[in-house]
Amino acid sequence: LVGALAWGLAVLAVGPVALALLPPLLLHVVSLRDGLTRGAAAPSVSGLVRSVGIGLTALLVLVFTGLSFSSWWEVMMLAEHGVEFCASWWTGSLVRDPSFLAMSREVRCWFTDNTLLCGWLVIGLADVLRNLWHSASEVSRRRYQLVGLWWLMALAARIAFEFLGPGDSVQRESWDAFLLLPTLLIVGWGVEAVVRRQTSPVIEALLIASTVGLIAWRTTGRVSAGLIGFVVMLAALALFPALASRWRGTSHSGSERNWRRLLQVFVVAFLVVHIVGGLTERPRATTDDVALIELRQRLRTLPPVRRVTLIAVNATAPAPLSFWLHSRWPAAPFTIAEAWSADSANGTTRATNERIVDELVVEWSRRDARLTAENFANWQAMPVGDPLRYGGRQLVLYLVGQPRR
Repeated sequence: LVGALAWGLAVLAVGPVALALLPPLLLHVVSLRDGLTRGAAAPSVSGLVRSVGIGLTALLVLVFTGLSFSSWWEVMMLAEHGVEFCASWWTGSLVRDPSFLAMSREVRCWFTDNTLLCGWLVIGLADVLRNLWHSASEVSRRRYQLVGLWWLMALAARIAFEFLGPGDSVQRESWDAFLLLPTLLIVGWGVEAVVRRQTSPVIEALLIASTVGLIAWRTTGRVSAGLIGFVVMLAALALFPALASRWRGTSHSGSERNWRRLLQVFVVAFLVVHIVGGLTERPRATTDDVALIELRQRLRTLPPVRRVTLIAVNATAPAPLSFWLHSRWPAAPFTIAEAWSADSANGTTRATNERIVDELVVEWSRRDARLTAENFANWQAMPVGDPLRYGGRQLVLYLVGQPRR
């Protein structure tokens, strides 16, 4: 069920991400190691065929379960955009929803620099390998196996995209998110291994010194500062009484207690520094972001309209701007044109068999607005608020109402 939910969420991303999650799940089900354990006879052909059959059946159940709660989005988008949506779903060239942009600013700090996780990731990977071969139970082993396969597949896909992909930021962030979850799980196991004292004090000291060096590097931007921080911290730990006594092979309850306290302080400090550092890396809202927020607030105050027209040069406009204008009234026809025409509004009147036509006209021009209330001959036009500045151009809204008699 967990695998089906994970795959269903991947389906809601882009096509390659969903397909990349299937191999580790299938390998997790069809585990040849079950028949190659020490002391066991070599698996027969019938056993392998049966194992593959079980794996394919489980895969079909997983796909059906995942699609049962995630396919509604694909069906809705396919009905609205047709075959074009299939290409965009596969390539990742989706319309950049402004809500995705806002979410991206919130979590982008986790993708920009993960150097602080490297030490914990190495310890976590060592813990995964140890549990794969010396696990206390089969359930525990298969749990580590699933996450390990997931992480390897996600890492390979992310590296391949970096060298072979088109470089699109939407796809890059999708693969980063695909790699983020198993990475955090393995990092969590690394933290747990240190807390449970499953690692040697030498490894723990190197981890602390490396983290301090990375923090110094990120703070100053200089590699030399990171190396100095690493050496100084390692020297301080070498002189720490608890560490010195453990290296000498002696046992002292007081030293052990002090070393545990030092580890606790280090873990808490690491988490605090990582969270604070991530929040400080959050990009500030740009002028365009502020303009979109103001536009959204204005659209909420307007009455329902029967038509939305965006006037832009060459009849092209950014996707976020088009999204907000079209999503406010999904049932209203949305048009991008180079100029406003009364014929289009009259066409709406004839189509709806009504004389009153409420239309929102938005002009996005390079220079000052060309449209004024006088341009809407025989129509009642009312400006909506002051002009906005978006994408280096002026954005003006007009509410066009009932034709004048």
